[in-house]
Amino acid sequence: MLSFVMTTRNEGVAFQNSLEALAQVMQKGDRVIAIDTGSSDDTPQRLAAFSEDVACDVICLESSSLHSGRALALGLEYAQTPYVMLLGALDRLHKERTERLRQALKEVSPDLALVDSGWWYADASYALPRVDVAQIATLPAHGPVSVLYRLCPEPRRLVLARDVWRPQRMALAGEDTVHALYERVIEQGDRCLFLQEQAVLHPYTTTDPVPLLEALSARLTALPLGAQEAGLRAGMIWADDSVARTAADQGTVLIEALEALSKCLPRRLHWVMQAHDGPAGIVMRARKSGGQQGALLCFVQMALASQQQHNRLLVAQLERLQKERHAALPLPPYLQALYDRARGL
Repeated sequence: MLSFVMTTRNEGVAFQNSLEALAQVMQKGDRVIAIDTGSSDDTPQRLAAFSEDVACDVICLESSSLHSGRALALGLEYAQTPYVMLLGALDRLHKERTERLRQALKEVSPDLALVDSGWWYADASYALPRVDVAQIATLPAHGPVSVLYRLCPEPRRLVLARDVWRPQRMALAGEDTVHALYERVIEQGDRCLFLQEQAVLHPYTTTDPVPLLEALSARLTALPLGAQEAGLRAGMIWADDSVARTAADQGTVLIEALEALSKCLPRRLHWVMQAHDGPAGIVMRARKSGGQQGALLCFVQMALASQQQHNRLLVAQLERLQKERHAALPLPPYLQALYDRARGL
């Protein structure tokens, strides 16, 4: 049994579709712990209607914001199920893959589990992979929590055993960013169950690259000199995540943040960043050969390719909607014949 913890605030019309999709995945004994932070639209009413049919506890707070660490801590405090999972209000769970997660949790009873996740853009029927999809594919069924350092810092992928993590909830509550919360789990965890299937989709959003890259820089500089190279190799996926999620008009901010990360490292490690296979390595190689302008041009080209992929998804969605409309509505010849018959009455 699972408790899904979500924070809501003015989620809009799209929230109804997410609630309906979540209801299709839930099983007997599951619960939703919804923490509303002062919505002024109909989000509370939607949650109230949802709770009439599905087990849902609604916690209403006057605060206008609630970071992920505090939300997860509240979920661990109120949950009555063996496992707790943090979800975004518009996240979508894959029914069959979530069922396989349940089965694995029952068989292994881990303290912590991690599932693969991806993005949905405009239509949750079309999934986009995250930049660490190749790393996810190589994970063992079980392994040390330290493996999580080599993946994107995403708490919404984690499934925590309530009884193990409830005593540690105050430490989790103190982390006010998603990457800090993710690091705290790594620091306090032991071993982890890995599910390589893309069981949850998050709505695609851009993000400010600076906080994550600054956090990576702080973590690397805190390591002993002999451990920095291995830490950098593992942490480059965090830089990749920043590149993949930075808006095209924030390219200069991204380049400067990557340069700051590079400057905090010994010069002997600069080649590690430049030799990296992911998006951050591509940008840093362009920086070495073409300066900041070369790096910016490289990033914009990558952002354009990403936008073209998003456009293809929008076109596919539009084509599907048109087909559904044609299938649902009568064709013009039928309407003309119906009109002629009506005139003859």
